[in-house]
Amino acid sequence: MSLSSLAIDADELDTVASLASRLQPNETANAPGVALAEERGHRRWSIRTPWLHVDIPGGDGTAPLLGTVWLPTRLVIHAAELAAAEGTCNLIVGNQSATIVNSAGNAHFGLAEFVPPPTQPRPRQINGSVVADLTVGQLLHVLRSTRRVPSGVDLSATTAPDVWLGIEEGYVAATVAWSHFGAPQVTVRTPATTTGTGTVRIPHFDVALLLDSFHPDAVVRLDVDDAHHVLWLDGHHWTAAVALTQMPGVPTVDPPTITIDDAFDGLATRTQPGAPWHIDIAGTHVTITEPVGAETVRATVRLADRVQPTPDVLAELNAINRGLAALRVWVDDLVLYAGIDHPRRHLTDLPDAIRGLVADTADSGPMIAMLGVPEPAPRTDPVEPPRDNADNSDQPPC
Repeated sequence: MSLSSLAIDADELDTVASLASRLQPNETANAPGVALAEERGHRRWSIRTPWLHVDIPGGDGTAPLLGTVWLPTRLVIHAAELAAAEGTCNLIVGNQSATIVNSAGNAHFGLAEFVPPPTQPRPRQINGSVVADLTVGQLLHVLRSTRRVPSGVDLSATTAPDVWLGIEEGYVAATVAWSHFGAPQVTVRTPATTTGTGTVRIPHFDVALLLDSFHPDAVVRLDVDDAHHVLWLDGHHWTAAVALTQMPGVPTVDPPTITIDDAFDGLATRTQPGAPWHIDIAGTHVTITEPVGAETVRATVRLADRVQPTPDVLAELNAINRGLAALRVWVDDLVLYAGIDHPRRHLTDLPDAIRGLVADTADSGPMIAMLGVPEPAPRTDPVEPPRDNADNSDQPPC
């Protein structure tokens, strides 16, 4: 019997055990635990779920392994507990068994024979065209906020709607459309350092479980690889590939074939093809624009005229926006606007989202008074859409 003996430090085992206990707590025929292999002289740990493939680099592979060894999750957890007492633990791997040992104790485990399907997207294509950097805590916040079930929605006999994760200019946003259940869509944004824009549907539960293993202040990078239908998450000493092509128990959502005209049953109007759409909702005039090539449409209402973008006014608007979820307010050309961005894939839900915009801005008088505006502009006047501002001092919604 050929044996490999590896001395593994406590920090390495603790990281792997923490992830494995969340993502792969029970070994099954299709997921027997944690994979350990040697790659270019270093250990590499892998944990797989149906929608995640997590890689954790290890220390030097001083004792070469023969191929990939699949270790039970309980073995890795027990090894981490032993190593915590002494700072290290020895792993001895044979053909059909593995032993962990140090002066604090030892344990012997049988190993499963398992040849996994080729689920990992390799090689990784890194072009940096759609990337975002933010903290684990920020990403968890937007994911959990959008998945809070609205009052009156019953999910006991059905599946929750999809979570769409968007990388926008200066923001990462998560969107859930609850309109099928009679509740409005929710979009939550958080500031991020971004390059490019893109929107993908993610397996929310698996991603949240993964992120829960790390400190909220740890930095994570999102990297969208559309060519291989993968969202890459990169952290400190770990990488995860998130499959985007299919989710268990959830029907595949195809891009819509309907238009804004269809969504409003012909009630929305525009002067010519390519021009903004206009519609009155509950006495409020709403303008809808469709940026060419964008994955969202923008709905805006005009709140007030003669708003001077002084430093105090802009600071007040920034403070207001920090307390909002989907809605944003901004000043452009002395006009105060409020607006939302809505995923183009969910145009059937756009009327509900706009009704929410109108309801949220119906009582804007106190906010306008704080800004020192003489009087609100009539909200039924048709308006052209505001320009996107170059700087973030009076930034429209992203």
